[in-house]
Amino acid sequence: MNITKNFYTARPIWPLGRETEKNLSVGFRASFNVSSFDNISLRIAASSLYRVYLNGEFFCHGPARGPHGYYRVDVWDLSHDLIAGDNLIAIEVVGYNVNSFYLLEQPAFLQAEVVADGKTLASTAGEGNSFETAVLTERVRKVARYSFQRPFSEAYRLKPGYDNWRKDVTANFPVVKCATVEEKKLIPRRVPYPKFSRRAPVFNVACGEVRTDVAIKRVWKDRSFTNISPNLGGFPESELEVTPSIELQHIETISSHPINQPFASNATINLKANTYHILDLGTNLTGFLGATIRCDKETRLFFIFDEILLSVSFDQTPNSSLRKKNLIKRNNWKGKVWDVDFKRIGCINIISYELQPGIYKVESMEPYTLRYLKLLALAGDCEVERVYLREYANPDVFEAHFSSCDRQLNQIFEAGRETYRQNAKEYFPLLFFLIKPLIKRKEKFHLSSTQIQFVNLR
Repeated sequence: MNITKNFYTARPIWPLGRETEKNLSVGFRASFNVSSFDNISLRIAASSLYRVYLNGEFFCHGPARGPHGYYRVDVWDLSHDLIAGDNLIAIEVVGYNVNSFYLLEQPAFLQAEVVADGKTLASTAGEGNSFETAVLTERVRKVARYSFQRPFSEAYRLKPGYDNWRKDVTANFPVVKCATVEEKKLIPRRVPYPKFSRRAPVFNVACGEVRTDVAIKRVWKDRSFTNISPNLGGFPESELEVTPSIELQHIETISSHPINQPFASNATINLKANTYHILDLGTNLTGFLGATIRCDKETRLFFIFDEILLSVSFDQTPNSSLRKKNLIKRNNWKGKVWDVDFKRIGCINIISYELQPGIYKVESMEPYTLRYLKLLALAGDCEVERVYLREYANPDVFEAHFSSCDRQLNQIFEAGRETYRQNAKEYFPLLFFLIKPLIKRKEKFHLSSTQIQFVNLR
């Protein structure tokens, strides 16, 4: 395949000899100068995932997935986000190199270039300014898979300034040697580009306290935790650096205080050690979880999430503890006591952070589907503000319109559209066959204003 069909001069690169390592995060950055903002674009292909920052601000995430042995080329318009003079583009790429139902197991690489009217301003192993490369260490590599269907969960160890390389060309960036890897078979993206709109929580659900190191009879471990083998890629349990999914099973709620109030998008949540706060996004959404975190001492913070709440029953005594959890419909939580169970659907719905004193802007590398977010601090005190989910969804669904005198039929249409837009960023397999029987038996299923509760592909 002719490389110039999708790129002018860029070639695929990766740190020398490391393209098949599991769960390796790599940073690439290049500066370029512009005086005119017309017709400037970023062309990019990568494996497994990439995230782009332009002058320190989130710009995009990709790639669009493609068939085995082929890689889609995304072309992003930079024109409206540049500044006159020097600009810095920073790209994070994670290479998973494990089999999954979600991303193909293919060697990691990045091929990218910034082009203005056909002239290459910066590129990987091509013309223009070169991309520098560094291996990023803030994301813990040896962690459990997120699930049997998806690759690795996310755990981070952060120090102040960990992300300075994205916004300051003089920031510390320990460059490593890169090599050009084999030429890739490239194909156009051909599917819509997400808008990445940010959605804030809309309701405060509850807050409370926990105790740690609670003995339990049986620890839950999914097959993706225990059955790592040549048939299921990952790190054996004996090699894992952190295991938040095990630790959090030894946490017990000792008090819960319903709040049941609207949540202001600029609100600050104060978390002491061994306390939590539950937020409601209003409906199931798919995207990247983010927030600003301030801590004056070493802090351990967990983002725990799920699509529904569990009802909680416990004795209101000084030594009270969680007694039981009951699965409930998520549209009827007000006035009750609730919790979020990260393992309910057999996934590790946890993002863990170990934070040195400082201020951090964090955002998950992976997209997740959730409605409820539980912020749990197990060490240190911290303030969490500007909590959001950056949507990762198909923007074209709102070109369709439907209205009838049947309110339930309208709800089904909106449910289908909301489900479709979250699941159809590149392709949309099988979901119709899941929805069809629900439509036929709609009176037997709970319908919210935006989603059919029991339908979601992840």
